[in-house]
Amino acid sequence: MKYVNIAVFTNIDNLLTYKIESQENLVGRRVIVPLASKYITGIIVEEINQNKIKIEESKIKEIKEIIDDERILNDEMIRLGLWISDYYLSSPGVVFSTMLSALAKSKSKTKIILNDIEIDYKQLNKNELKIIDFLKTCRKKMADLKNIEKKIGIKNISKIIKSLKDKNIINVETIIKVKDVETEIEDIYIGSGVTKDIELNEEQKLAYNSIKMAIDSGEYRGFLLMGITGSGKTEIYIKASEYAVSKGKKVIVLVPEIFLTPQIMERFKGVFKERIAIYHSGLSDKQRLSEWNR
Repeated sequence: MKYVNIAVFTNIDNLLTYKIESQENLVGRRVIVPLASKYITGIIVEEINQNKIKIEESKIKEIKEIIDDERILNDEMIRLGLWISDYYLSSPGVVFSTMLSALAKSKSKTKIILNDIEIDYKQLNKNELKIIDFLKTCRKKMADLKNIEKKIGIKNISKIIKSLKDKNIINVETIIKVKDVETEIEDIYIGSGVTKDIELNEEQKLAYNSIKMAIDSGEYRGFLLMGITGSGKTEIYIKASEYAVSKGKKVIVLVPEIFLTPQIMERFKGVFKERIAIYHSGLSDKQRLSEWNR
């Protein structure tokens, strides 16, 4: 039996402890768990040792269902979510549900596809052979992971799937669908994205060099750029972003109003091309999911 702490997607101040028989590493995956008289979604943030549990083991409930076949938040994002919860005095479940709002109405399916290759059956164990034989009976030699698990009844099937994939016998494809959205997702940005060489003047260079030094230091530092509209602040933002990206870092640009997004996007896309995602409250469900995946 494994014990985990879960941030349930409701306004509860603490992480809740649940148990599950699976021996897989489930941290970073969404699950459905019992809470009072109902079931609720949450995300596993950590595994815990049995000797660190502070409540009676008989009172610990079992996880009802694992939603995701693979983790959707890495360790860094989980640490960020817990820090936000602590710093802003917000429940961890509310923080993580906000971080994952794009997935709130989505469903993910993992398709297993048998590759058209010669197979050395001598190198396979009995469970691997069962999966291959099952896929041969399926239309297009393809089946949903959960359906395979249900029909064959193999425990810890993810490890076997990984082994078959490593041997290039199968291919694994994850499909994410948004509820009630059937149309193809279109690019939400419409604009030319024209590249324009940016030449900084002496005053801009002074500000830019200060920011560069802060980036190189690896320490947090704050800066305030003072200037009227059209004085060249955006050029400094772009140059600083470009420099951070060149150092292997990532950049979040916060725009004060949604209506300013198109003109800022035009400038940044001229430099960064398709490496940009937009995220704000004005997006539809399908647009939000598309940008979140990017």
